[in-house]
Amino acid sequence: MSNGVHEPKGDPRKPDPSKAFKIRIDRTQYEVFEEKLSGAQLRQVPSPPIPPERDLFQVIPGHPDKKIKDDDTVKIYDGLGFLTAPSKAFKIRIDRTQYEVFEEKLSGAQLRQVPSPPIPPERDLFQVIPGHPDKKIKDDDTVKIYDGLRFFTAPNTINPGLKDPVRQVSRKPTCR
Repeated sequence: MSNGVHEPKGDPRKPDPSKAFKIRIDRTQYEVFEEKLSGAQLRQVPSPPIPPERDLFQVIPGHPDKKIKDDDTVKIYDGLGFLTAPSKAFKIRIDRTQYEVFEEKLSGAQLRQVPSPPIPPERDLFQVIPGHPDKKIKDDDTVKIYDGLRFFTAPNTINPGLKDPVRQVSRKPTCR
């Protein structure tokens, strides 16, 4: 500044970290330096970038998540959150109730969380395999998800032959 001209500090091509916005994509925090980004630019933030077979959603607390298309423009601010999900929803059934899931693979533990309330630990989860015996799904098993996949639950302990105390009625023989 000896000649009276104010020269900027640092490299003008480098973003100023004091102007960074902290956003989250799939629970990972990133810093971005633009006040507005397109959906296509947001897809490039993580490394590796979000692939085209996954949709990008803006998390809006108290409201449904908003799907972000590549040509949409999003105003960026600190704390903004995004989630990704496969572009296709899979329809599965658990105990005759239909659910939509978006993951291509789920663990047994994740499948137990699909219904509300979740499947309790005293029930086993089985995958229906037409023409074959049903397969018991353990919490650490991984299941490839597809449309029409069916599951059912059953108590994990069954006491065959246990007499129902309510039905134990003593009868006197009737004489005629």
